[in-house]
Amino acid sequence: MILNLSDNYIEILADSIPLKDVLEMADINPLSVIVAREGTVIPVETTVYSEDTLQVYRISHGG
Repeated sequence: MILNLSDNYIEILADSIPLKDVLEMADINPLSVIVAREGTVIPVETTVYSEDTLQVYRISHGG
């Protein structure tokens, strides 16, 4: 599967795996991003597959 980030992309080799594990493998904090598959935001508990291309959006916040 491919993770599209704003500045690059990461390829993860896995057949099926929970999104949370994919993010951890890519050293991405699941609480700091929103992930979409085919234009639909998906929760971190979702199983993703090798053929998926995921768009990763970093959350920006301040206080």
